[in-house]
Order: sequence, then C-alpha cells, then structure tokens
Amino acid sequence: TVVVLGSTRCTSRIEKAFSVFRGNEKTRYILCGGLESEHPKSLADPNEGMLTEAEYMKRYLLERNIAKERIFVDNTSTNTWENISCAVELMQKIGTQKAAVVSAWFHGRRVLELIDRAKLPGTSVADICFLPACGQQTSPENWYRSLYGIHAIRHELEGN
Repeated sequence: TVVVLGSTRCTSRIEKAFSVFRGNEKTRYILCGGLESEHPKSLADPNEGMLTEAEYMKRYLLERNIAKERIFVDNTSTNTWENISCAVELMQKIGTQKAAVVSAWFHGRRVLELIDRAKLPGTSVADICFLPACGQQTSPENWYRSLYGIHAIRHELEGN
C-alpha cells in the first residue's frame, strides 16, 4: 500500500508514487486530501470549481490505467494530521499494516511521528517507509529560490 498525503501542489507526490509502484499490480493507493488542488474539475467549464487533492490524484492514476479497485480516497482531511488519521482508518479497512508514505521531502520526520501517534494496531514506524517527493519549488537544491519554498520550509520548521 502506498499512502499519498495531500497538498494543493500534489502533482510531484502522485508522480513519485506512480513512478515507483506502477509495475506492481498488487499496489493499493490511499490518496488523502480534501482541500482544493490547483486543478480544475473541468477544463471546458472553469466555473465548476477545483478538484480536491485526492480527486486530482485519483484522476491522475485512472488516466494511467490503475484499476479503480486499487484506489482508496480520503476526501475529508485538511492537514497532515487528518491525512494520517484518515489513511490509518483506510489501512485498517483494507487490512494492511505496512505502507510507503509519500509527502514532501521536508515532512519526513513529522510524518513518521504522526504515524506513530496514530497507533495503527499491529504496526510500528518500522512498518512504514517514507518516500520523499520534491516539487519544482521545494526540491532540496532550490527551495530557497522561491517564496513558496521558503514559506513551506519555514512552516515545517516551526512545527505548524
């Protein structure tokens, strides 16, 4: 199972998950995020609004021929803690205790701490693999070159 945590700029995360796991036909995807992404529901009618983070990631996988039976969506979470809590509930529902969790590279420590706090029965942090994803504006080599990257890193360091 691969868990992809939500972000308004979630493209790099779902691309990472897909590129690493696309060859495994047994991989299940748990997609988290109830906030609006930067992707419209319809290109033809912009008044329809934006897809949620999880809806966008689901569309991404479906367009790449991942079977819908392998995709589980949390469309309610609005922050990292809620992403993790909902992912843990979905992991229990589908009967898995091991997962790779995809998020921004600078979220690694906090993600593992939150997973430990969520207490998935029978699971320890040793059962979780953190898989870092880098966006254009937040890669380790250039995060300091964009206002978004500076804000994101500062936000993480402040523990918000």
